[in-house]
Amino acid sequence: MTTLSMLHITLSAQERQILPYAMGAGFVLAGSCNQGITGGGFLINERLPVQAGAQGATLLIFALGQVAAPAIAQETLTLPKGPALLRLDEVSFPPEAIAYRHVHAGAGFRYLRHGQLHLQADDHDFTAQAGDHWFEAANSPVRATASADHPETRFVRCMVLPPEYEGKPTIKILDAKDAQQPKRQSTHRHIDHLLTHLP
Repeated sequence: MTTLSMLHITLSAQERQILPYAMGAGFVLAGSCNQGITGGGFLINERLPVQAGAQGATLLIFALGQVAAPAIAQETLTLPKGPALLRLDEVSFPPEAIAYRHVHAGAGFRYLRHGQLHLQADDHDFTAQAGDHWFEAANSPVRATASADHPETRFVRCMVLPPEYEGKPTIKILDAKDAQQPKRQSTHRHIDHLLTHLP
């Protein structure tokens, strides 16, 4: 059992900060830092130093284990003993693209960067706007439909997965007919990191 937290950090120009997290992943929402530029992901190890660039930086942090700073979202994950896989990726949808009812093998948070996404799950049905976030439990069915009014709908996602998914997709379409439909969304993987133990 471990905790996955999502935090939002804003650094002013050239500001330096030590990220006090045992393990996790970061994503640069805006600006730049010594770990990357806008749209880039990075791995967080024990007390990672981060320094913003000339225009400052806005970071999205996904931290495993206990965190002292207030989190915008936090969930307890119950995981089998042994290694696990930490994945940070992004999913991009063209207008009206559909991720048909499906599940993923691991739990995690999503944060919508652009566009609008209608989500239909067993325990929620809502339309996410840019800046919204949500959590999906492992093997929890969901259907996602991108807005027709935005040129792109894109979210960043952090999941904790079984280790056998390293380098492999996790989506499993539940209906055989849906599985035959064209897949219009695309995925960009930033990090696949094997964890020998969880903090």
